[in-house]
Amino acid sequence: MKMLCAFISLFSCFFLVVSAQDVACPTGASSGCTCSKILDDLKVECKDNDQITDIPAWIPNNTNRLEFENCDIRILNRDSFKNLVNLTNIEIVKQSRRLTFNDSSVFQGLNRLSKVVFDDNNIASLPAGLFANLPSLETLGLNDNPLPTLPDDLLQNSPNVQTFNLANTKLDKDSITKIGEGHFGKNIQTLWISGTYIQRLKDSLFTGLPKLKALSIGNCGINFIGADILKGTELGSIILDGNPIQSIDENAFRDSKVTAFQCNGCQLTSNVTFNGFLKKMPALYSINLQNNNLTHVPKNAFTDLRDLSIIDLSSNSIATIESNPYADLPKCGTTTCIQLDNNPFNCDCNLAWLRSFANNIEGNKTSWKCAGPQSVAGKSLVSLEINEFCCESVKSTKCGLPNNGWTVSAHMMVAILSQIVVMFGIPLLFA
Repeated sequence: MKMLCAFISLFSCFFLVVSAQDVACPTGASSGCTCSKILDDLKVECKDNDQITDIPAWIPNNTNRLEFENCDIRILNRDSFKNLVNLTNIEIVKQSRRLTFNDSSVFQGLNRLSKVVFDDNNIASLPAGLFANLPSLETLGLNDNPLPTLPDDLLQNSPNVQTFNLANTKLDKDSITKIGEGHFGKNIQTLWISGTYIQRLKDSLFTGLPKLKALSIGNCGINFIGADILKGTELGSIILDGNPIQSIDENAFRDSKVTAFQCNGCQLTSNVTFNGFLKKMPALYSINLQNNNLTHVPKNAFTDLRDLSIIDLSSNSIATIESNPYADLPKCGTTTCIQLDNNPFNCDCNLAWLRSFANNIEGNKTSWKCAGPQSVAGKSLVSLEINEFCCESVKSTKCGLPNNGWTVSAHMMVAILSQIVVMFGIPLLFA
């Protein structure tokens, strides 16, 4: 089903590209601007012209899609789009200087407007009600702007916003709380606030967004995640990359619908991860925990997570994995599921089970490397024989799988024979 949806999406994009037809722009059109028809929509696109400092008067009144990239538009006011009532998409990005809004009536009357993107324009403030009374608005993008706060009535009477992108802003904690409470709309399905400093995700933070399905909050300086932050949401995917997380409440994602959990470079420890929050995420399909501080994986790490199909624990500090956390995962039979690259495995007798289990796993496992013991350091785990996985102590050396009987080393055999000699005398050995 997922592949079918992806195919349909790809086909749709291809269809739109091949159906686009260049048409002549009106006389007097600015340099760097092109006009095209996509089905019945007229698109005007202007790039790389710092002589464009406002919305040009030559733009046709029947324009549906308007895009400006790397120009020098500085001010938008109530007259900027007054004759462009058919607009459905406005994208003004990467202007060379700070973009400002003279008043809150800039977009009023654009009842067909469904997508507005103002990424990377150095916008420092927004007037009250700027995107209010836009019944068709579904996507609002304000990424990469130093916005410290959002006006309370920013989206008043614009109830259909589904995608809200606020990555790399300077929004304060109060604004983040209001977003989570649904103050800016309760129909938001996709929320991107990565790169915005948050530090703490308080209890029940996003419970005011019952339709939330995707959340990206990477590189937000988050060190604590409270309980039930996703309670009542439809969230299926969460990205927490690059946060220095010290503590996650064991009920943080309790009974959530999250199927994909990603937290790369989050400084997560084995204790916080495997003895806490994961156990209460029964719907998980994919876990991506690369570049954390994981040192071991307990036997019950994935208990009751039977839908897991991808477990990426690459590039951690995992020395040992107890036998066998993957045993009860019916969908884990390939290296697509079990990803353990770049970990300093201690390939002693406690890890012999993994060498045996690796025979049942399809895919390339040569990057599963041993950091110890010294006799096998630097070797690929799967290149070793079972009897090379040894635990040594002063009194004994045990090699291989314990359930198949330990292999006794040569010096251990000498020690046993010595004891026989002492107890029974040499003649007994040759009787």
